Parts: sequence; C-alpha cells; structure tokens
Amino acid sequence: RDRKLVARRDCGAAYLVSSNHVDDQFAEVLHHFGIRVDKVDLMSRCSKCNADGYVRLTHEGAAASAQVPERVLALTPPLEFWACKDCGKVFWEGPKFFDARDRFEAMLDSEGTAGERGGG
Repeated sequence: RDRKLVARRDCGAAYLVSSNHVDDQFAEVLHHFGIRVDKVDLMSRCSKCNADGYVRLTHEGAAASAQVPERVLALTPPLEFWACKDCGKVFWEGPKFFDARDRFEAMLDSEGTAGERGGG
C-alpha cells in the first residue's frame, strides 16, 4: 500500500486498500468496485498483457516458442500449451497454475456465490 503515491496530484484515480492481507484485499476490491467474478473467469486473461483469448499450441509449437523449459516439455504425459492471442506468451497447466487457481477459487468461495458479490 502506498499512501504517498495515492496522495500525489499526478496519480489520477486511485484506490487504497485498507487491509494488509491479500485475501482481504481481494474481497475489498471486489466490493468497492462492484466486481463480479465467477470461477469460469479465473485464469481467463493473459497475465502479461490482459488480453482475453488463447490459441492452443502443439507440443512442437510450444517447443519452438523457446518459452517453455525443456523439463516441462519432457513431462509425461505431455502437457497442453496455450499462447496468448495478442502477445504470444505461452502458458501451461503446471503447479503454479493449479496453486493460483485453487487460491482464487478459495477466495471466491469465502465471498459466497457470484450472485451475492458486488453490485455489478
């Protein structure tokens, strides 16, 4: 949290979360801005450029991208790979994906059903 940044005149519109805990910050932002998030929305946007949409890559295409470590390419059974349709960043469902998805799902579950959250 950066109170000095929010106080600057050139900062523009800003919202300062009150909690120091990530789960509480997530809930606070959802409520403040009236954001509705359903589980199908999780991991649906590119974490690099925020684009909405992916193209599926073949194993060879993922290897050719030079973005996937050899150890990931060597896993059996082979993983599925996707590339962001805008920036080309390559993604796969590995431990980081599952950890992030599970954490967001738990935060959403603690917020109640989608119809009970937010105002939008």
